[in-house]
Amino acid sequence: GDSIKIFGTITNLGSVYQRDFQSDSAMSNYFKALSFFERSGNDRNADFIRNNIGVIYLEMRNYPKALDILNQVATYRKTNGDEYNLAMTYTNLGNIHKNLKAYEESENAYLEALKIFQEYEDVYYSATTYNNLATLYNTQKKSRQAIEYALEGLDLAQKAGADYDYALIESNLAQSYTDLRDYPKSRSYYISALRHFEEQNAEDDIASMCLLMSPVYAALQIPDSAAFYTESYVNLNRKLAEQEIQQ
Repeated sequence: GDSIKIFGTITNLGSVYQRDFQSDSAMSNYFKALSFFERSGNDRNADFIRNNIGVIYLEMRNYPKALDILNQVATYRKTNGDEYNLAMTYTNLGNIHKNLKAYEESENAYLEALKIFQEYEDVYYSATTYNNLATLYNTQKKSRQAIEYALEGLDLAQKAGADYDYALIESNLAQSYTDLRDYPKSRSYYISALRHFEEQNAEDDIASMCLLMSPVYAALQIPDSAAFYTESYVNLNRKLAEQEIQQ
């Protein structure tokens, strides 16, 4: 009993370090706790810790290690009928495969996640998963497929009241239309996404929108606006860099 409490506390400490982005300290605590829970046959706690370790590897961009450990997590959750958390794992696996340019595996993982979120009628995570798929298709220049999934996600994000995710999906739609050279539609979605990001003071995203909007205005032969958004990007990017140095 005492050992379980002690290693439960060590796990919680790992979670605190993880939230503070202190990856080395988080991993040190997680691996100590994982070793105990594996030895004592406490599979549920071991699964929780493995998942957190896998997420840290993903954030560190150590994709092979993240893939290995999250595949173990997926197997455990599938075997034990932990469907909702399995969908979260599929999402992370989709992200890993996308970063490894294993696009078919990424698509399959996202579609598995989407199926579960829809079964649970989870509007928010269905919206974000549609957007993950749209991003994946845009990465492969499958613009029309990206638009189809992004529009589904946009509708669900609105229903969920997820304003930030709504803006992310709009920016994905803008990218699709840019790739299709439909610059008026691209501009329309970028303007709307920029407005939503400004409402939330999401400065990194505002900078990204300015960078992406400039060539759209250049293609529309509106050079003053193209120059304005380029200058806005440069100024905002400089400001963000200075803030990072001060921190």
